[in-house]
Amino acid sequence: MSDSAPQDKDFSFWAVVFTVFICMLFGANAVAIKISLKGLGVFTTAGIRFGIAAIAIFIWSRITGRSLDIKKEQIFQLMVISVIFTAQLSLFYLGLSKSNASRGTLLVNFQPFFTLFLAHFFIPGDRITKRKIMGLLMGFFGVAFVFLEKKGLKTHLNVGDLMILAAAFLWACNAVYTKRVISSFQPFQIVLFPMIFSVPFFFLGGVLWDGHMIGFVDAEIIGAMASKSDCGDIRLCGLEQHVEKIRRRCLAFFCFCYAHHRRFAGRADLERTDNREYPHRLAPDRFGNYSDPL
Repeated sequence: MSDSAPQDKDFSFWAVVFTVFICMLFGANAVAIKISLKGLGVFTTAGIRFGIAAIAIFIWSRITGRSLDIKKEQIFQLMVISVIFTAQLSLFYLGLSKSNASRGTLLVNFQPFFTLFLAHFFIPGDRITKRKIMGLLMGFFGVAFVFLEKKGLKTHLNVGDLMILAAAFLWACNAVYTKRVISSFQPFQIVLFPMIFSVPFFFLGGVLWDGHMIGFVDAEIIGAMASKSDCGDIRLCGLEQHVEKIRRRCLAFFCFCYAHHRRFAGRADLERTDNREYPHRLAPDRFGNYSDPL
């Protein structure tokens, strides 16, 4: 792991455009996952998502002539990133299955807070500044105000919420570690190899713990899986070197995330009434979770 200070350049115009686009995808991510969980198991959903994304990125790298070669000393670094990535996504998906999209979006946006403090100690030159503190405080108060809303959101934390918070912390750890080592990688390698590593474990988790790996698949689920499998992960390949900056800007799009979920809230409520048509929606998984996915 290099101790040299990572480069921290300002975004170009197109980097800003792509960052905004990624933030919008992040805002829709929890909603898309919840839609997928209507017919797919928790770990199966993650396995399919990152399996498709890994194939898409691999094909993209071949078409664009990018090298997959890594050095021997990079193997350990990729293993660290891959293990944290797998644990992080497992907690996030499992947590969402026990919570709802609104809370998931809110809680995962605590990641920039964790990143800010971890980066201060572990990334040379990335210090806590007044501007960063002010920006994150604004985001924090936005999260607090939404949690104080009585309608539609519980004000106490449940097991799923704690899992999502743990996932956010692991995400921050991964972001800081990635920032320290990424200068020796091509950015897409940091995205591709952890996916390849994680997919077998997700499917193994599906076999062992998903009540139903695949219950049913419809056009809505296919659309949700596609929306979170390809575009966001491929775009992230070109911006991974700015990973902690991206997440800070994501917090600025917090209102978009919440509004996006509220747009689907009415439809989600109607979906709950259809459970009797799909009895497996209420079948317990091996975690004893009887809750409706939405």
